[in-house]
Amino acid sequence: MFKRIYFIFVICLMLFFAVEAQDAQSLIEKANAYFDAKQYKTAFATYEAVLEIDPTSSGAWFRKGTIYSYWKSYGNALYCFDKVVALDPQDAAAWSNKAIIFTQQGRSQEALTFYEKANEVDPTYYNAWNNRAIILSDSGKVDAALDCLNEAIKYCSAEPMAWYHKGNFLVRQGKMEEAVINYAQSTRLNPRFLAGWYNQATILGGLNRYEEAIVCFDKALAINPKDIEALNNKGAMLYKIGEYGEALACFDKVLNISPKDNNAKINRELTLKKLKHQ
Repeated sequence: MFKRIYFIFVICLMLFFAVEAQDAQSLIEKANAYFDAKQYKTAFATYEAVLEIDPTSSGAWFRKGTIYSYWKSYGNALYCFDKVVALDPQDAAAWSNKAIIFTQQGRSQEALTFYEKANEVDPTYYNAWNNRAIILSDSGKVDAALDCLNEAIKYCSAEPMAWYHKGNFLVRQGKMEEAVINYAQSTRLNPRFLAGWYNQATILGGLNRYEEAIVCFDKALAINPKDIEALNNKGAMLYKIGEYGEALACFDKVLNISPKDNNAKINRELTLKKLKHQ
């Protein structure tokens, strides 16, 4: 009789925990949907309900920490991310988020340690490599910063953002020709990478390589035809090479989108004067 009762008790316990696990999974799916819809208060309350059922849910702790970060409640956010790395020390994003909070608090050198940990557990986490490079560069350690960006490309050579980040770093160092090469690689990997085309075009313009810049602005505008900065800059490049009619068309497009755009107004007047003297 005792064995039967014990056996039934064990089965009941197993069923209870199975139901709890199912409830937690259902809740976290709802919470994630609220989070994706940017309904953060509802998402937060739902993640808390998940953790009441399953305090070991690293996903719920991570999203709670993210929401706290959005609310600038950094102490609470750090507490949540500490929970995540205690439960899952291989979570590179949690280590990186801890680093971001320390950076926002002006504790960059401590942040560097957490970024290093993120790359230790996941060498392909290119955002951590990039943020490490920024901290090192700001500290005057330019060579070490470049090493980080090269490591990012070593592990993430197929990731456009790795090349883009290196391009941005090279611009800050005044190495414009090298920056163009990196931006170009980012757009080869992702032909619809708007920021890569835009930055490439801007640097080419600054190097007086106007025709190449125009081609890149056209690529950017194929992705977003209403990009005011790209239209204005394309118009400026066309003006530089004496294509005043096409330049005027660019400035007119800007003013159709944004009638109060001062840059377009000024450039349009200058272009009209050139056309009158042709």
